[in-house]
Amino acid sequence: MNEIILKEKETRFINEISYGINHHSRNSITGLMMYLDLIQKECKDNTTVLNYVSRIRKELEDMKNFTTKFLNYIKNTKIEMQPINLRELFTEILQYFEVSTNLKKCKINFYMNKDIFINGDKFNLKSALINI
Repeated sequence: MNEIILKEKETRFINEISYGINHHSRNSITGLMMYLDLIQKECKDNTTVLNYVSRIRKELEDMKNFTTKFLNYIKNTKIEMQPINLRELFTEILQYFEVSTNLKKCKINFYMNKDIFINGDKFNLKSALINI
């Protein structure tokens, strides 16, 4: 029985990491596609550059489609209802953003003086809050 629980936790952990990596990759791909739009506007008379832009866009669209399909697959895994400590969850999420906020010279202050529990799927709730 303990082996099954451990296997489920390992699978959940792998799904969380995979989701984060794929979500970040998809966001980066979207950013790159916006830069391609700018290059296309700047070089509208250069057929060679436009040909490269078209090829790059096609590859990025393929990558974005793959990551979207993978994200949808991960989202469709078993929902695991459990008590979630919101103070701990918010702390984890803020640690996730710590590097990017430091790079932008931003600071986020968080204070919650007691534990508040809800029942839900921690993975899905964490993913939703990170995407806000």
